[in-house]
Amino acid sequence: MKKSRPLAFFALIALVAASGQLLGARRAEASGDSATAIQVSAGEDHTCALLSNGTIECWGSGYVGQLGNGKMKDSTTPVAVSGGITNATQVSAGNDFNCALISDGTVRCWGYNTVGELGNGGDTNSSVPVEVRGITNAIAISSGGWNSCALISDGTVECWGGNDDGELGNGTKTRSYVPVKVSGLTGATAISAGEGYACALLSNGTIECWGSNDSGQLGNGTKTNRSTPGAVSGITGATSVDTGSRHTCALVAGGAAKCWGGNSEGELGNGSTTSSRAPVSVKNITGATKIEAGGEHTCAMISGGAVECWGANWTGELGIGSETSSSTPVLVNAVTASTISAGGEHTCALLSTGALECWGDNSSGQLGDGEHSFRASPGIVGGVAQARAVSVGGLHICVLIKSGSVECLGDNGYGELGNGTKISSLTPVQVRGVKKATSVSAGGYHVCALLTDKRVTCWGASGGNGLNTDSSKPVLVRGLKNAKALATGGMFSCAVIAGGQVKCWGYDDSGQLGNGGRADSSRPVVVKGITRATGITAGWDFACARLSGGNVTCWGGNDYGQLGNGKNKKSPVPVAAKGISNAVQVTAGGGHTCALLATKRVKCWGWNGAGQLGSKAGLNQVTPSSFVPVKVRGIKAAAVIAAGYEHTCARLSSGKVFCWGDNFSGELGNGKTADSWKPVQVAGIAKATSISANESSCAVVPGRKLECWGDNTHGQLGNGEMGYRTSPVGVVGLS
Repeated sequence: MKKSRPLAFFALIALVAASGQLLGARRAEASGDSATAIQVSAGEDHTCALLSNGTIECWGSGYVGQLGNGKMKDSTTPVAVSGGITNATQVSAGNDFNCALISDGTVRCWGYNTVGELGNGGDTNSSVPVEVRGITNAIAISSGGWNSCALISDGTVECWGGNDDGELGNGTKTRSYVPVKVSGLTGATAISAGEGYACALLSNGTIECWGSNDSGQLGNGTKTNRSTPGAVSGITGATSVDTGSRHTCALVAGGAAKCWGGNSEGELGNGSTTSSRAPVSVKNITGATKIEAGGEHTCAMISGGAVECWGANWTGELGIGSETSSSTPVLVNAVTASTISAGGEHTCALLSTGALECWGDNSSGQLGDGEHSFRASPGIVGGVAQARAVSVGGLHICVLIKSGSVECLGDNGYGELGNGTKISSLTPVQVRGVKKATSVSAGGYHVCALLTDKRVTCWGASGGNGLNTDSSKPVLVRGLKNAKALATGGMFSCAVIAGGQVKCWGYDDSGQLGNGGRADSSRPVVVKGITRATGITAGWDFACARLSGGNVTCWGGNDYGQLGNGKNKKSPVPVAAKGISNAVQVTAGGGHTCALLATKRVKCWGWNGAGQLGSKAGLNQVTPSSFVPVKVRGIKAAAVIAAGYEHTCARLSSGKVFCWGDNFSGELGNGKTADSWKPVQVAGIAKATSISANESSCAVVPGRKLECWGDNTHGQLGNGEMGYRTSPVGVVGLS
């Protein structure tokens, strides 16, 4: 049976408890319109993202309203900026405030406003966006420590806010609560506001800066502040400029980088920690397309999307997996970016898929992963809300969203994605009309969801969807009420009903409907003799129920002993699995079944061609299998189990995940492709909260992020790519 199947791929097979909660993975919830991030800006202790629909979301520190959601409260996951912003073209995060450029050339700001950072003529903080006075034709904006600047369409620049060091550039040191024109500056093509100073890139490739210069950040060879613009020494042919706390960097011809100013942590990237009042060359940077100066670190994006950072690394802001600072550029771990942004002590990268990854300081939740622990390597931003569960199907994955909606991705040949089309998708799409689901279960080529009113709706291939034809949109299963739990198999489905009965519908070629016959039925039929079911699981052509006393009973296909009754004959009615009396969970794979016992050990039975039983049982037989349950070797503290097509996984009480069996597509997640009957640890998963398996596997990790591995031939891992993954990769596209 190794890699030979009745159909191309097999169904999901994860136990659902009678409460209706799917034992699957979770991740961040998508917004209803599935907008993706197109720009990111990192502030001092918060982060904001511009989405493709013109809205903005922020996360992290919010004590002065800088998240823009009408509250003065931190958030560890993204929240929508209120105030009617639906057509923003840029967002810029300052220390404790933000500004947005609107498509009509106006600017709106929110957050801290003690010295006029919001530009609305007052000094009152605002937790919702307010309009900057007098700006009507801006084409770019930049927010700094206590001031902001706008590039006007005629090449001039206007700034507002704090001005203690002359950072408004108008020849005074008087703060301004409304925009003032920077003196003598024309021909500007880009601007950047730092902490107490600002710089502008001019059309001739030179750079001019003004404001604070205590560390030489103005780059004019002195440490004297300036209240009007002055040229940076020796810079010609510049293509971009960015300001940090006390250092500045620019890209020049060929993608080389030059930096100047403070250098106590090596943020100038020239191999020293000596400050410089004039530009110095950053070592080993060529082909850079973007440069970002943070608090005391700097990052450059190289052509192709690689990111290199240098400078301070106290909280992992260099993204190299350690906290060791570096005075020369080092490669950020596993990031291919389309743009980047460096904040005070954290960094973010926007990926080509529209997902965001951030790393570094997270004390205020600015990494957006739902936590407060810093990260020394990139991690996916959680999204606008949080998902409740995930279910892995044959060539598709579906996610239950906190709001009760469902999103699916991967293959859509039978309408498995439920969005009214048969077009496959590498990123999640919203299932039509499902708004009040409590669980979701993905089968071989169909999906079903349990609703709050205890009814069931299904979509995808005929049979298991409750119809005689395929459907790319959800349809209610006729005659099914008071459902408490749900499971989908190859081309059939089953539900536990209030009172402990089980009903099944769909194909019945192996007796998998359990009513004693072999006739297909698009309407649910009662499984014979079951009155105390508390959980249900479905394999390709068989199903098993856990009973209230801990016994397990199974029915349907049994070519490899997957019913566990000591035989290999199909049974159209339930038969007891031998020796199982204290099961707390049961899960069915392609042709095998496993039970988690009250002792936290695991027993499995059925097909063992790849070692999916976790034992050598039957491996030397012509048809490797065991008709009765056998102990899985080496698993002693399992909390949850999930059977895939020809492999099995267990989450331990510690949060670690171990898998065993088939590894042709990397299903075991250990970075290899060799099968193993002995459980092997999944790489990089240390604190999983739940798991789900099929040809691919998924696990929830801290922050309600979802990581998956294994088969990805139809993009079902959700990382925007196709091809096998032998170790976990973060699912993206639900933000």
